[in-house]
Amino acid sequence: MTPEQRELLGDLLKALSRIERKSQPLLADPSLLDSEAGQDALDVICMQFMAVGEGPGLPRGTGVVRTNASGDDHGVAQAAGS
Repeated sequence: MTPEQRELLGDLLKALSRIERKSQPLLADPSLLDSEAGQDALDVICMQFMAVGEGPGLPRGTGVVRTNASGDDHGVAQAAGS
């Protein structure tokens, strides 16, 4: 496995872990979706799913999940532009 593949798999694992973590409050209390904060959390979850689905080798193929040093989600960075 190449270092790039290892990095990609690490990014995918982080995204899936983040999806699981961020979805727990919404699954426990779906009424949170009625608030702006709940909808923002859902947006973050959706962006993570999109990033995972756009991984290299797929038609749109350049999505990579990136976070800042604190691990906060700030959208999806394109691999070519990272």
